[in-house]
Amino acid sequence: MQFDANTEENIIKCNPNLIERVMLNLLSKAIKFSTQNSTMYVDVLTSKDFTEINVKDEGIGISPKHKNIIFESLFKQINH
Repeated sequence: MQFDANTEENIIKCNPNLIERVMLNLLSKAIKFSTQNSTMYVDVLTSKDFTEINVKDEGIGISPKHKNIIFESLFKQINH
């Protein structure tokens, strides 16, 4: 796993439980759908008004027909 951030430290106002849940979900999916010895990337980009967290993996990706529904429910499982 490769982590990168554009700042050393940043304090944000957020729901830590929700952020933790989202991050664990994204990372577990990245691990689940990636092949052995592939790399996962977590980038944290901070600007004056926002903090953006990007998770990228080298897995199979999401099919175009499923991309429009991925944010409908946190608990919906897409079968490839």
